[in-house]
Amino acid sequence: AKAERSRVAFRDVPEQGGVASNISLHGASTTDSLGRSKETTASSVEPPVFKQWLAYVRSGNLDGIETILLSLQVNFGTFADIVHSSDRDGMSALHWAAREGQMGVVRFLINNVGADVFAVDDNGLLASDHAREMYYMDVVHYLEGQEGFLLKSVVSMQASLRRGIAAHEHKRRFVAACRLLGYHRLHLTHGFH
Repeated sequence: AKAERSRVAFRDVPEQGGVASNISLHGASTTDSLGRSKETTASSVEPPVFKQWLAYVRSGNLDGIETILLSLQVNFGTFADIVHSSDRDGMSALHWAAREGQMGVVRFLINNVGADVFAVDDNGLLASDHAREMYYMDVVHYLEGQEGFLLKSVVSMQASLRRGIAAHEHKRRFVAACRLLGYHRLHLTHGFH
């Protein structure tokens, strides 16, 4: 039995030259040459809305990007599926914006819609790698700054967690030692409860 995939159908999302209807971003059922039904994934299907989304991203059309996102938010309650989707080569919107040197779109995708700066394409490349390949050094510096900021945040949280665990362990041992030695009230006077 096939595992059921969640599907999001895009209806009434404007695109150049018409309106997209009943398009699944995550997968679509197609038939092979023998008439058997088979499931395809986002990596092999580029519905018109997704193609239009990438066209807006590549050209730096923030109005078009915002229109698609707003339509998805209103109709489906989320736009995360399209933001985190990728094309046949595993390239997300952030990869394409970086590759095309679209700094405004790169900033918008990261700051406003939560694009993942650590997402890699099918070749293992980050968005910053694509910008570097095309010599968009302002985009490279911005993306690497975002990557560094996020890494520093994670390291800081890990250090805080380690300090908290160490303090908790110290408190537990101190209270146990006080109880063992018969100083039941000593740990209360030191602020340990």
